[in-house]
Amino acid sequence: MKDYLNDKTSLQILELLVSGRGVDANINQLSKRLKHHRETIKERLNIIFYNRILEKPVYPYIGLLRSLNLLVISKAEFCRDEKTTSFINTAPHFLSAFIFKEGVYNTITIQLHKDLYSYQTWSDSVYKNNLVTSCDNQHFPEALFFSTKRILKFDPGSPIEILEQEYKKNSFGILDGCEIDTLTFEILRTIGKGECIRTNENFIANELNMSRKSVTRRIQSLLEANVVAFPRSFFPNLFAPTCFVVVFSFIEIKKQDNLALQSLLTDPHVVILIRTNQGRYNLFIASTFPTIQKYLQWQENLNNYYSEIFGAMKSTFLSPELSFSIKQHDFATNFIRGRIDNL
Repeated sequence: MKDYLNDKTSLQILELLVSGRGVDANINQLSKRLKHHRETIKERLNIIFYNRILEKPVYPYIGLLRSLNLLVISKAEFCRDEKTTSFINTAPHFLSAFIFKEGVYNTITIQLHKDLYSYQTWSDSVYKNNLVTSCDNQHFPEALFFSTKRILKFDPGSPIEILEQEYKKNSFGILDGCEIDTLTFEILRTIGKGECIRTNENFIANELNMSRKSVTRRIQSLLEANVVAFPRSFFPNLFAPTCFVVVFSFIEIKKQDNLALQSLLTDPHVVILIRTNQGRYNLFIASTFPTIQKYLQWQENLNNYYSEIFGAMKSTFLSPELSFSIKQHDFATNFIRGRIDNL
């Protein structure tokens, strides 16, 4: 398709798709597949969305990583007050943020920026414009930089497979503080994998005063150009349900091996995989596991199976339960609105 970033109509459709407007779980399809009454399905969906076990379905904006070329993982010292918390939850460049402690730093964030200059300019403005409360003897952030062009995998939806494996093994009854029975889990699993989701082209057409046929054609073009992927429901946190553990790992690859790399690319534990150059480490992984014990077992299996491939490893453990309330898809919609306003 033509350059969608300079096409107002395509951007307007994209904004609706990425924000989830006109995108819904298909109750009729779920009812037929799971063999339960529509009202029962609707009731369980309300439980899932109200309690934010999963968010309502959206089209993931995968083309964003081609427009913003810098991914930043930043350790920062933030005051714990209402002003600063509000800033973290609504900061235009934050994808995710966790409470943690390392040296003087108490927060770790994942950010996306256009380039290094944009990051540095914006970071300076945060303190210059008093967007956060300054702490006594304030320490400035310590940041690691990654090119989005070197991202090998970025799949926030993959942990649904781990959740499914855990449910089959343990049949847990509580997830993120909510009672989960077999039907509720089947609905959660289905929409989390992008199945039984509908797009209301008529709604989008009416919103933009277009024909339904034109909307359908443009959505298909966005999909074919890999601007968006097919819709699905995601966890509120970028990585996992709150009961899981998130692990940031730097790994030393001693020699290149396509089989070892492919095992990471297809592993549902791995959410983000990036080639990097950080001292001896040349691979960064963001992964998720039900427990620290299961991560350590996964790490041990990896080292044993590919002992000649993987060398040193350095890991940081984080809890989604101690993450900030960042709405992931607000980031994408804000970027799109900015493009529309500049046309």
